[in-house]
Amino acid sequence: DVMCCVLFFFLMIRRPPRSTLFPYTTLFRSLQSAAVSWNRIRDGLERGRRAGTGRILTSESRDMNRTGAYFRVYWAGTAFALEADLRLRRESRGEMTLLRALDLARPRLSDHLADAEEVLTVLDEVSGSDFLVELGARYASSARFPTTHLLDDPANKPIRRQIMRLESNGCVESSAESSR
Repeated sequence: DVMCCVLFFFLMIRRPPRSTLFPYTTLFRSLQSAAVSWNRIRDGLERGRRAGTGRILTSESRDMNRTGAYFRVYWAGTAFALEADLRLRRESRGEMTLLRALDLARPRLSDHLADAEEVLTVLDEVSGSDFLVELGARYASSARFPTTHLLDDPANKPIRRQIMRLESNGCVESSAESSR
């Protein structure tokens, strides 16, 4: 179950680690208020921005065991997941979330190890969106840490609040079980 979710978090790792796609919300929101959680995420994104070797994310991901670019890869993955979730929610007026798209894509991806482009293509199809493949390619090919201005845009505050809630409309409920 977790493998489908993990492919997002580390876009270009050949063998994704057993982790969760959404530790940024599952862990943080279960321990403190949404505002405190959001500030901790922003702090983590800033750590990711300062980390790395200045190479494109694909190279950072491939070589992170040698270069120690873990924070860059992890927090760039977090930025990607947050941006994708925010855009899906905004463009669908709350009908689609990243977790819901992953749940819908699971039957098409669970019988094999899919590469990032296949996962993103399937997610575009099941979510009815047309931006995830392009967004993934932009993140993977960039040497700069992703800009996160969309995440802090005051117009997105209601969506950000939705993301940080334990239960969101149209969203597969996250729980301690899903964060293992």
